[in-house]
Amino acid sequence: MKFHLLAGASLASLAAVTAALPAHAYEGSALAASVAVAGEVVHGRVTNAAGDALPGAEVVVRATGQRAVTNTQGEFDLVLPTGTAVLDVRYIGQPSASQTVNVVQGGTEVAIALGAAEAATVSDVIVTGVITDGVARSLNQQKNADGTINVLSADAIGRYPDPNVAESLQRVQGIAIQRDQGEGRYINVRGAPSSFTAVSVDGVAIPAVSPTTRAVDLDTLPSDIVSTVEVSKTLRPSQDADSIAGAVNIKTRSPFDQRRLALSGYAGGSYNDYGGEDYRGGLTASNVFGPNQTFGALVSLSYSETNRRPDNVENGWVLINRNPAQGGGQIWGLENTLFKDYETERTRKAVTGALE
Repeated sequence: MKFHLLAGASLASLAAVTAALPAHAYEGSALAASVAVAGEVVHGRVTNAAGDALPGAEVVVRATGQRAVTNTQGEFDLVLPTGTAVLDVRYIGQPSASQTVNVVQGGTEVAIALGAAEAATVSDVIVTGVITDGVARSLNQQKNADGTINVLSADAIGRYPDPNVAESLQRVQGIAIQRDQGEGRYINVRGAPSSFTAVSVDGVAIPAVSPTTRAVDLDTLPSDIVSTVEVSKTLRPSQDADSIAGAVNIKTRSPFDQRRLALSGYAGGSYNDYGGEDYRGGLTASNVFGPNQTFGALVSLSYSETNRRPDNVENGWVLINRNPAQGGGQIWGLENTLFKDYETERTRKAVTGALE
């Protein structure tokens, strides 16, 4: 059972998802697709040498070609007949690996670590490129997805000083943003209006705040509470058909992302001549407990304050009927011009909790 609580400046949602099968969360697994195959369930987890989950890893049964893709916690499920099976695992940024599994009645647990073997001694090493961990996570999930998606990981988000989710999404291919008082608020996927994109948090659809538009303002969500952001540009049959341009699913952090006691935090500030001081800070703590690390808990705090003094010029236009002697018709004419100086202070607070 999984509970999420997300609170923001103008957003609060409570989502509860109950797994159909006990002991494991089968999010994104291949179990549903292969349930018709007679056999036993093989539940596995793919990690790197440090024990961190590898989402989007491709697991293939060598004899039959049966395939599964790991979820955000690095887990996968296969239904195989009893006996011996060889699993081939491929992940961009890590050496491929193979592991022999003995499938027994009642189910089998398997753990596969990539890159754990000691490197062989060589005389020369030529480095031609480096794939960071965050980029590798995104590439593998995009490569093995059923549709056309873009994935933005927390590692990639943290590399830039983006205060909210809309600002972070502007770095994804095919996405532009609309700004309000200098800060991103709405997103446009592939040039379509912002109201053509559905937004959800942990799979729960988020309605628009304004009664005049379906566009969801993402400036209320700080970027540092996000685990991954998945942008689906082609909807799968399992997704709601309430979007024309695409669908954005914002996944908050989970204690099973690291499966150990984890503490992280940051603080920063800046100054600019067109506003003043800006402050940002955040703290996240998570841990797993219980038999076989079955349960996990997480709490995340975020705070930011920005000050801006934008100068704004607004023109009002009106249609003017031309004199018949001048040829008639209508033209646009300037009705008024307003010069506005704003002094804005934007404060964003968020608390995220998870008990899984």
